[in-house]
Amino acid sequence: MRKIKLVLWIVLTTMTSFTLRATHIMGGVITYRWLGGNQYEVTLRLFRDCSGMLPFPDPVTITIRSDVCGDTIDLTIPMNGTGIEVSQVCRAQANLTTCQGGGLAGTEYGEYIDTVTLSPCPDWIFEFNDCCRNNPPGGLSVSCGGSNEFYIYTTLDNSVFPNSSVDFSGAYMPYVCEGQPFCYFPGLINPDGDSIVVELESAYGTSLIDPCSYVPGLSPTNPIFSTTPLTFDSATGQLCFTIPPGSGGMHYILSYKIVEYKNGQPVAVVHREVQVVALQCPSNNQPEFSVPGVSSCPVTDVSGGTQENCNTIIACTYAPLTFSVHAWDPDSLSQNIQLQSNATQSLLGSSFNVTCPTGNCGYTVGTVSWTPSEPGKYYVTFSADDQFCPIPGVSHYTVLVDVRQDTTMLVTFGGDTTEGFNLVVEGCTDGSLIFYTATNFNDSVLTDVVVSYSGGGSPSDVYGPPPVTSWTELLLPGDTFKTYPLFPVQDNLTEGPETLIVQTIGRCGIASEVEIIIMDKPKSSVLFPDSTLCYPDYVTLIGEGNALHHIWTVDTGTLCYECDSFTMFMDSSRVFYFIAQTGLCADTSITFMKVSHTVMDFEPETLQICLNDTMRVLVPEGIWVRHGWRTSTASEILCATCDTTYIVGIEPGEAVIEGIDTFGCQREDVIYLDVDTTAYAYIIASDTMVLKGATVTLIANTTSQKFWWVLPRPKKDKIDSLVRVYVLNPTETLTIYLHAYSRIGCYRSDSVVIYAVDQPPCGDSTIWVPTAFSPNGDGINDILYLYGRTPVEIIEWGVLDKWGNLYYKSENTTIDINLLHTPEGWDGTGPNGETLRPDVYVWYAIFKCNTDARRYVISGDVFLFR
Repeated sequence: MRKIKLVLWIVLTTMTSFTLRATHIMGGVITYRWLGGNQYEVTLRLFRDCSGMLPFPDPVTITIRSDVCGDTIDLTIPMNGTGIEVSQVCRAQANLTTCQGGGLAGTEYGEYIDTVTLSPCPDWIFEFNDCCRNNPPGGLSVSCGGSNEFYIYTTLDNSVFPNSSVDFSGAYMPYVCEGQPFCYFPGLINPDGDSIVVELESAYGTSLIDPCSYVPGLSPTNPIFSTTPLTFDSATGQLCFTIPPGSGGMHYILSYKIVEYKNGQPVAVVHREVQVVALQCPSNNQPEFSVPGVSSCPVTDVSGGTQENCNTIIACTYAPLTFSVHAWDPDSLSQNIQLQSNATQSLLGSSFNVTCPTGNCGYTVGTVSWTPSEPGKYYVTFSADDQFCPIPGVSHYTVLVDVRQDTTMLVTFGGDTTEGFNLVVEGCTDGSLIFYTATNFNDSVLTDVVVSYSGGGSPSDVYGPPPVTSWTELLLPGDTFKTYPLFPVQDNLTEGPETLIVQTIGRCGIASEVEIIIMDKPKSSVLFPDSTLCYPDYVTLIGEGNALHHIWTVDTGTLCYECDSFTMFMDSSRVFYFIAQTGLCADTSITFMKVSHTVMDFEPETLQICLNDTMRVLVPEGIWVRHGWRTSTASEILCATCDTTYIVGIEPGEAVIEGIDTFGCQREDVIYLDVDTTAYAYIIASDTMVLKGATVTLIANTTSQKFWWVLPRPKKDKIDSLVRVYVLNPTETLTIYLHAYSRIGCYRSDSVVIYAVDQPPCGDSTIWVPTAFSPNGDGINDILYLYGRTPVEIIEWGVLDKWGNLYYKSENTTIDINLLHTPEGWDGTGPNGETLRPDVYVWYAIFKCNTDARRYVISGDVFLFR
């Protein structure tokens, strides 16, 4: 008696006195159920450690977001009722847990449910984050930041298939005794029968980019210390292990990732986190799943299906299925085993009954009965609980029910296929009868096909096989089909239906019967040949046929029923089918309408070019048989049938590019020509001869915003921009350049040659100008003249300001030898007679001597004062 008390004291000491902490969450999961349309019922399940001081959060917020659609929903949900205790202790000590104020490990379950409408986006993610995880005395196997945050997520592809997520049965956190083998199964429920793959992944702290750290020696895929090899089944999620004795009461985190597939395409991920509570327990053997003394396989009495192995049963749709699973307690058959299953949840419409064949329930048998209606893979979980105190021994077992579609024979006539049972189909006199090997859900072929003939006429005239009234064809695995030609109807055929009875023997043992009616095959033709249209355009298609029904279709469906012609807008190339059909006997004609989408589209829409310059424009090669440019005011193409064309800049306006593509479609585009006429550069001076060292003044005549002077080689000295009057004293012959650029970079230039000579021009004659004059009307120095001693021929002379603005100009005059100056002069006014203010002005003169034909230039400054 003393030993028993000592053992019990050790157990209670180990499992009691979880220090009260302000931490609580042990695990959880987010699931959803499709309600129709785009509406879903969302459920959050949380588990908390009752030794923590914090209750369940109420309400909670689940963030639902799609990066592709740019949409975020914050779903705030109140708690559904109150927390429910789910502590894994025996019934006799259920009132001794921390949830009840006692010392045994206690766990509470909370649930939050709401509905949401989601757009058809491919990347919905449901997220929940809270602080904090629980903090048991033995510690956790993970560390998730300083606050030990908790994060779970679930995803949904709502763009193609509506979907209900994988769900779970068994709302508990497993309590596992140290040193005892244990297998944990997450209790998968697959409501849609989809394919699933289970993985172990990292636990997370605040988000998917914040994985938790594991204690040394553990990892997401090796999450528990075990004295036996840790095994994991990716089909069911079952994890088997043995926690070593003396582990100090550590709580281990199992983080599951369940990926769901429809037709091979991933549509959802559910992340579930479970906490394994490691405890020191009195010695107790776990219940076993087997037939004691008979077989290690617990599954027996399979009816209506095929038992592939101890964990898999093959079933057929609409075929009633029953099977049994055995569990017993190796410690004592007199103990009561509590056998439970999620069969009624996983197999909708099923029943589950438990019996005790030996008269006591230390040995139990659970029987499942179900008639499946949809193919798919369904997981059924069984749990056996021996109710040992204080921690019961619990074992799990999983059976996969693989439901496959009924075997169906496919019968084809001239391209039309019918499948099913007891159907009336129609064949054509020039068609072919093909028996395809029907396949089950796992692609296993039929084992046998029996075909018999009844009706008027000789079978050899109609079907081709030997002239007998029945025969048997064996379809071996790997065969694709058997073909029986249908010859034209003979005179000796009895009018009315000819019948073939087709029986198929496959895995599900389903027979089918097909009645075949033979009739003349109609003819169809299209009066519109294959053509190419220019987008946008309309087309009218016309067909002829001799059948009961005339139909126009495309790959996306029927366009026109019971019509020979129709008109439609063509926005893309399409294949059109004209079908002449009576029953299932049909003839199809095809025409292809190709739509040309070639375009003339040049960017930018405005081209800036310089006056009298050319602009090179590239035209796409390969698609144009003729193309060219013309202006909007000209009817002729400036450049045609050339791979590169040129626009000549004459005047602003529109230019049109035209092209005819390889399909004969004419396209054009309009571009505005912005012709820059502002670029010009002229030097107000001519090539001239001056004495070496004489002053020469050059004046820039340009409206360009950027211009400069350049001395000749080798110096190439650049004078500052915007200097309109350039004064120099050449000692050698020079060529002076003026360069100018317009607002869009149009370039122009001018040059002048200054010949510097040693001898003075015109013998001893000279031309000079006063350095100042006063046009104030007093009769003294009111006019500025050119002075000289000989009748020098003045080609041009004038006066400018320092910016190059011309105020006076005189041409083709001479020095009057009587007056000793030019007959006319400048009176100090502007071109419009306005009075100019006092300032320094520049005068210049271009003249010839009587002794030679050379031109000379002289210039200087004059001060105007009043």
